[in-house]
Amino acid sequence: MQVTDLLAADPRDVAALAGLRVTHQRQGGVYLAPCPLCGRESAHERQGDRRGPIHLRDGWHCYGCGESGGRLDLLALGRLGRRWAELTRAERDGLLGSEAPSRRSEPAPPPPGRVPPELWAALVRACVPARRDAQCRAWAARRGLQLGGDLLAVVAGPCDLPLWTRPDPPARPRWIPDLGLRLLCPIYDETGLPVGARLRQVGDGQRKELGLPGFSSTGTCYASRQIREAWMRGEVPSCPVIVVEGKPDYLRAGMAWGRTHGIIGHFSGSFAGSWVQRLGPDVTYVHQVDAPDRQGRRQSDAYVAQFRHGCPHGKLLPVSRLYQAAGVAWEEGRDLDDLGAVVPSWVALQPAGG
Repeated sequence: MQVTDLLAADPRDVAALAGLRVTHQRQGGVYLAPCPLCGRESAHERQGDRRGPIHLRDGWHCYGCGESGGRLDLLALGRLGRRWAELTRAERDGLLGSEAPSRRSEPAPPPPGRVPPELWAALVRACVPARRDAQCRAWAARRGLQLGGDLLAVVAGPCDLPLWTRPDPPARPRWIPDLGLRLLCPIYDETGLPVGARLRQVGDGQRKELGLPGFSSTGTCYASRQIREAWMRGEVPSCPVIVVEGKPDYLRAGMAWGRTHGIIGHFSGSFAGSWVQRLGPDVTYVHQVDAPDRQGRRQSDAYVAQFRHGCPHGKLLPVSRLYQAAGVAWEEGRDLDDLGAVVPSWVALQPAGG
């Protein structure tokens, strides 16, 4: 099992992997007990409340102690009593490779695979270039971005494609583009071929990005054309490479440094892929510096550790240093895209070490 398999799994399967029991299910999520941090067995003390203290959907929250986190944290806390960022590589691999405690009678579903070529062709036929879609153009204009030529917009009406939310309730599945997740972003493996896609929010919805339902995106990334062409020739990129976080940062980096550098955009779980071994010696990771949680831990620290493991020769460049170089005030959590059109050009000439 890979990280993105866990993120896409049914919440009941996540509960089983964490060694917690499901007490109640409602609105696409589940309630679990006990809390691995505070030990509570119920959400409230009032009599008759059968819900567990933890509500799990995409992430989890305990109504007893107020702690929260992602699915990886819940798995680590339930099985080892520590958060994911505190685990060693061996402990993480052991958790992802272990079988769940016996909590459910039915077998866990198989992990999702890649998008088959024929399905990818059908998705492309259902889309138009993002530059021709008014909502995608408006999203890019608000951010001062240029839409890449490989970006697509899902504009066709509901059809027989995996672009539906999980039915909840079962009789009323929802067409994902209707929720604002309209921008379809191809993701590539180390061969340079598209093996899937991620959907990006171009409206005002709470969920900014979503993997293509039912398919794994672990080990893949956004990759600029020159990187893809090098991979398809079986070559290490001859240009310096800049790795950034997420689709807006990827587009921003492409505008700033695309003529001199190869640009790669990663998302959660993609550092597990073999593409990081194909980057060559001159790689700079421009990374966010997140605000710390209540325990003083930062998600960005986990990403840096993953990059160090997958690409030990790479250089690190915190986004905060780019703000400083541009003379712009920076706060924790602000990313490359927030810097806008004043991205300092000096990084294209002399990437910082780290």
